[in-house]
Amino acid sequence: MASSQSPNRTWPAALLFPFKLYTVIAGFCMLIWHSRLPSAEAVDYDAASKAWWATWDFATVAEYVVVGYFLTSLVLVIGGAVQVLKRPRPSAFFTLAFGIAAFVIGLLLRPYQWEADWRRN
Repeated sequence: MASSQSPNRTWPAALLFPFKLYTVIAGFCMLIWHSRLPSAEAVDYDAASKAWWATWDFATVAEYVVVGYFLTSLVLVIGGAVQVLKRPRPSAFFTLAFGIAAFVIGLLLRPYQWEADWRRN
């Protein structure tokens, strides 16, 4: 069976798909986790408090997710630029849009990374 697209056009899009998937899924996971955290009024900043540890865990994971978003952004923007240079087509612009979205989401999660740094010191 022959596909409608040649392998030269399909491989770049297939290689970039996991990064696009990370952009969407990691954001939803972090959003759901953040909505389930206790409110700021309920957090007792005592080391024995479960609410404090839950917030600490979120900040620690957010630190790694932010790095993942910035790396994903870099890969998607470079991949989109390569796609634009080879053949201008709509998928290249979607790839660039995902790259920009990953960068913006990474910036929005950055304060949680600073919170993890502050608690570590």
